[in-house]
Amino acid sequence: MKKANIIRTIFWGFITLLLIVSGSIGLMYNNKIFNERKDDIEKIISNFNNSEVIKNYKTVNSNIEAELDGKNIKITYNGVETKEYIFKLKNSYLETNIDEYDSIGKIIIMVLTDSITMNNGYIEGSTYDLFKKDIVLYYKLKDGIEYKLKNEIYTVKISLNNVLTPPNNNSDNTDTNIIENED
Repeated sequence: MKKANIIRTIFWGFITLLLIVSGSIGLMYNNKIFNERKDDIEKIISNFNNSEVIKNYKTVNSNIEAELDGKNIKITYNGVETKEYIFKLKNSYLETNIDEYDSIGKIIIMVLTDSITMNNGYIEGSTYDLFKKDIVLYYKLKDGIEYKLKNEIYTVKISLNNVLTPPNNNSDNTDTNIIENED
């Protein structure tokens, strides 16, 4: 075998080994994040499934249910139509995509975000006003939630570290200031 072929074989063998090691480290890190968050995610799913909004949907022959699906949260809506929403666990947040005009998806995001807030000691429904006024559309992930619109599809990130803080008694003034400061 020529010296050039030996060097080429060693080089590509080294590159292949490097890729395998990098992929393995990435998988271990992803598993570590999930294992650290699993208890919290299970509590969030329980909060979601037991929320009054979700229970009220069941009284009108619509069912919304969250479950753990691998390392993601899968929420299924069975009503007039059937829809599935997958919230992927990233480093410190959950991420999904919904259509800009998907009202069920918006309700699911509202209840899931509130379920995360409940997991941090707030009462159920304490963040709903922020969603009713669409104020959350102006928030960043550091505020608890982030929406990015592209081609009528929202990419929504919901933080597991920085929970959405419910408005205080003078929320109208606070909400207006938030919108003005974002511009």
